Amino acid sequence: GQIYNEQSNIREQIASVQALLDKIVDTKKMIAKLDGQKDVVIDQISSNTQQLDDNVETFNELFGSLSKYFYGERYIFDLEFDSDKEKCEFEIASISPNSTGGKKKGELSAFDLAYIEFVNKAKLKRPTFVVHDSIEDVDVNQVFGIFEKADQLNGQYIVALLSDKISDQKFSKFREKSTILELSESDKFFRI
Repeated sequence: GQIYNEQSNIREQIASVQALLDKIVDTKKMIAKLDGQKDVVIDQISSNTQQLDDNVETFNELFGSLSKYFYGERYIFDLEFDSDKEKCEFEIASISPNSTGGKKKGELSAFDLAYIEFVNKAKLKRPTFVVHDSIEDVDVNQVFGIFEKADQLNGQYIVALLSDKISDQKFSKFREKSTILELSESDKFFRI
């Protein structure tokens, strides 16, 4: 009886170990399959770099033009696929690391407006609007330039700002034509 019980326990342990080994083998096969698929995707990305480079070049023409219009400096978006690290790396050149909040927000506006222009130029089916929560820190002259360029786009530039930022007469056409929602102390959002 005791030998039979020990034999049964050993058989159960062997079966349990065998089940774990089978799971390990299946997992290794799945990892190998996924690695193969990953390699195919990486190869496809690498082979499509010319189209990516062309798109980045087109985007940079638009982005550089807008940033030069707003700030007198051309900013460039640099995108590079590193197949060794298996990831895309990007940076925006010519942006000083100590940009003020207003200038940084203006640079973001230039980037986002360039995105809308790029989507339209490339005839992509992508959203053609951007939303900025605030551009209060941006110089009023740059705000005017941003509004001028946004007004020429086939898209929407949505921004929240205080009315005194655009109280100058030169903003009148934008206030009249482009104001969608105006709130005040007495006329609050959702009447709250």
